Amino acid sequence: MTPIAAASKIDRNCRSLAARAPSARLRSVMSTITPCQYAIPLTGSLTTAAFSLTQSVRGELARQGTLVVGVLPGFVDTDMARGVTAEKLSPDTLAEAILEAVRTGTEDVYPGLAADAEAGRRKDEKASEKHWSAVFGV
Repeated sequence: MTPIAAASKIDRNCRSLAARAPSARLRSVMSTITPCQYAIPLTGSLTTAAFSLTQSVRGELARQGTLVVGVLPGFVDTDMARGVTAEKLSPDTLAEAILEAVRTGTEDVYPGLAADAEAGRRKDEKASEKHWSAVFGV
């Protein structure tokens, strides 16, 4: 599946499931999808900037009742991840994770393997940084 087809499928899934997740307290929702690798030195500099933008926009839009959900998945089953041997999320699973975040008001969600990576980062950020630098040969 191409990244555009996957994004389209995620969008369709979110729209079709959104009717089941109404919220009187929100006027609108915005989600950004940034690879979980935001914390990896060098290879993650662009995703770090994208995540930072998500956080900044969140603060600005909260005043008008917009929930901004930062979605930081591991690998998603698209053509971009074809050569990846690690576990991959289906676009359907990613859409469900986004909707669950909307239902619960969760601002940042780490679906799939990203949850373990984020838990490790929170436990010991420097050890996580060194681990991922070694994995990616940085």
